[in-house]
Amino acid sequence: MASLNLEQFGDLVELTVKKYIKSDYVSLLTDTTDHPAAKQLINKNRMNGDEASPEGVQWKVRMGTANSYEHITPTTPDRTQMSDDFQHASCPWRKTQVSYSFLEEQIDFNMGPLQIVNLVKAKEQGADFDWIEGMEEDFWSFPSAGDTNNYRSLPYWVVKNATEGFNGGTATGYSDTGGLSGTTWPRWNNWSAQYTTISLDDLIKKCRTMAERTNFKPPVSGVPDLGATGPTRAYYTNLSVKQTFEDILDSRNDDLGTDIAKNDNETMFRKAPVEYVPMLNSDTTNPIYQLNWNVFKLMVRQRWWQRRTVLKPWPGQRNQVAVFKDTYANFACYNRRLCGVIATGTTYP
Repeated sequence: MASLNLEQFGDLVELTVKKYIKSDYVSLLTDTTDHPAAKQLINKNRMNGDEASPEGVQWKVRMGTANSYEHITPTTPDRTQMSDDFQHASCPWRKTQVSYSFLEEQIDFNMGPLQIVNLVKAKEQGADFDWIEGMEEDFWSFPSAGDTNNYRSLPYWVVKNATEGFNGGTATGYSDTGGLSGTTWPRWNNWSAQYTTISLDDLIKKCRTMAERTNFKPPVSGVPDLGATGPTRAYYTNLSVKQTFEDILDSRNDDLGTDIAKNDNETMFRKAPVEYVPMLNSDTTNPIYQLNWNVFKLMVRQRWWQRRTVLKPWPGQRNQVAVFKDTYANFACYNRRLCGVIATGTTYP
């Protein structure tokens, strides 16, 4: 008799019920290893806009004062002047949807003690995953000005520029950012710079400069400054830049021990993590973004967060059920000058 493994005995396989792990499954839905933006934005602390108008979200931005400070003598005549100090920024609503469908027969056949995975629940989980994956891709992608359905994503609010300083003005194809011109109001711009090499004297030094120059703090208590406080700064880049940062860290550490990759995923910049963003791998300018999550929000319209609509029956299919989940939202950056980007160029994928 030939040498056979157990699975090669036909009758044994045919007459034995296979054992499955019930109510769970292995997810191989994506090639993206992490979703850092979705983790930050899709939670209650990052949402707002419940009372916003149909046109979108607006917030006030104070650009100046009456500049009234001066030295005087006891007999200097009184003088003062009126000033218009406030402008407003805005962000329109954009709608997204995910959906799934199933047949009523599928529910009847996918039930009872032999059910391995709840089919309808798995379909809903798939739709939810589609939404998370889509939000992640949207956040890091450049929003074409010609596509009016796009979210106002990160490259719209934090704009690349080759000149170091608060020069991240208006994204290509747009006439303003959130309704405000960076040319008219330079304090509305984000920090930008361009680098050549990932070294202490080039990129890292420019990151240090960016961190200092964007570290705005309220001058005194009682003066409001939306989002300028709190340890919410983080740095995001692609795999190539992150690994080079780790190599630099390794080269400065004489006590690596037996772990050849001891500093992987441990790299910090000014006590803030340097995180890998898979979606940035396609950006050949190798950017590193500085974000402040106090001022970057996912704005959601009241009652339109994954709002569910069930269509039963689906037209022309009496036993088919379709479920749609609609969201009105957008990304909004309240204060651009707390954020910045440094890259080797100014193009986008």
